[in-house]
Amino acid sequence: MKALIICCSSKDIGIGHLSRSKILLNLLEKNLGWNVKILLLSDKNEQSILNQSNTNFLDINENIETYIERKKLSYDIIFFDFHPEIVPVKFTKLLTNLRNKGTKLVSIDCLTTYRKFLDLIIIPSFFVEQSKLFSDGCPILYGWRYLIINPEIKKKKWQYGNKVLILSGGSDVQNLGATLPKYLDDKLPKETIVDWVSGPYSSKPNFNDCNRIKINHHIAPKDIIELIENTNYAITLYGISFFELLFAGVPTVVFSGIKNKDTKQLEIIKKNNIALVAYDQYNAVEFLCSLLNDNKMCASLRFNTEKFINLVDNLKLIEAIKKIL
Repeated sequence: MKALIICCSSKDIGIGHLSRSKILLNLLEKNLGWNVKILLLSDKNEQSILNQSNTNFLDINENIETYIERKKLSYDIIFFDFHPEIVPVKFTKLLTNLRNKGTKLVSIDCLTTYRKFLDLIIIPSFFVEQSKLFSDGCPILYGWRYLIINPEIKKKKWQYGNKVLILSGGSDVQNLGATLPKYLDDKLPKETIVDWVSGPYSSKPNFNDCNRIKINHHIAPKDIIELIENTNYAITLYGISFFELLFAGVPTVVFSGIKNKDTKQLEIIKKNNIALVAYDQYNAVEFLCSLLNDNKMCASLRFNTEKFINLVDNLKLIEAIKKIL
């Protein structure tokens, strides 16, 4: 079975869709033995910073159908992982022509506008606006069990420590690197060791005035799982990495990378006491200091997270995909 995953990345939207697509590729190859490739839509001027295996690049403004025809490519199933507001040109025409050729089409995000042109929509989120579910068309699956999380992450027994992981996102849309390092240096205990992860689109963080605490800088690390599994606490923007931290059992402070985005999801997280939800980077550091001084709070977050994370089931995802074939 030949499969193609088409996703996008850019300085504006980061690499979340690409990261999720790589996890999906591994799940399909390991569980089904499929031959899977990724087609990444990105600005051609930015492609040099994305060193990816199993990936072909296409300029984000080029026509996908023309590319497929030019390369004489044929696939049994194609997955689309796009932000709902950022879809390729002539997307409806592309979907119609592919279906007419017998290709199965799956969306890995909330592309409900195109529901009647698809065979399956999987929304890897525990929350979806109900109004998006009322249109006619293919099945829509969502909820904790359909989160796409790297199965290699191991749940660990948490213990108090001095290691803090900061995940600023693929492009650092909040420009955390400009001021957050100094704020961490001022507020955290001097024995703290910070692992700061910058994405491939991020500008270099300003560590010049950080003299009290130790900060290790990791630029687009290949093995972020090791960092997640070996930290004691974390601050992250809301996204895939947040759920990976939960899966590993790391007490976490989270906030939105874009103002007024993910509001409903963060409200649910706060209500269920899964993580500490901050309103900005400075508030996040205040919450982090609270975690450092409150082991009971850390234990409570981990306990509350368990019942949700235990619902994640990659095999259910695979079964749903197999069913449309």
